[in-house]
Amino acid sequence: MNSALGTRRCRVAIQATWVGIALASCTMSEHLPAHPPASAIGDFPKDPMISVVSVSGAWHVALRTAPDQPPTQGTSTADLRITDVAGYPATGLSVTVTPWMPAMGHGSDQQTGVTPMELGRYVVDNVDLTMAGDWSLKLALSHSGTQDEAELPIHVL
Repeated sequence: MNSALGTRRCRVAIQATWVGIALASCTMSEHLPAHPPASAIGDFPKDPMISVVSVSGAWHVALRTAPDQPPTQGTSTADLRITDVAGYPATGLSVTVTPWMPAMGHGSDQQTGVTPMELGRYVVDNVDLTMAGDWSLKLALSHSGTQDEAELPIHVL
């Protein structure tokens, strides 16, 4: 084979690959939120605001919030770090989070979204805390058919 022809084919293949990547990036960007969650830009505090143990004692949950810790009235993002009793990251959990204001007997009318990340980290978007006061984040945890719960009390400024 002519080496010039082989080099040309290689360049065409590389260019086609880059075009495919560029097209894939453009297509994917249409589905991204207009404002990335705090987790995407690393704005969570180093230290957790609170840590609790689940009802069964199987899981330890540490909470961080952004953009403020403690959270202020409005919409926040939560970072949950979940480990088992031995301290190993809890991966593969199904996690749902419900903001609840016990004194008022109601929660938020907005549904939270939970995104599993790496090493037992779960990011919760759309945590709508509609008023100042004492709230709880009620967690439902499921792993391999086993159900558990945890409750994280927080004070909203």
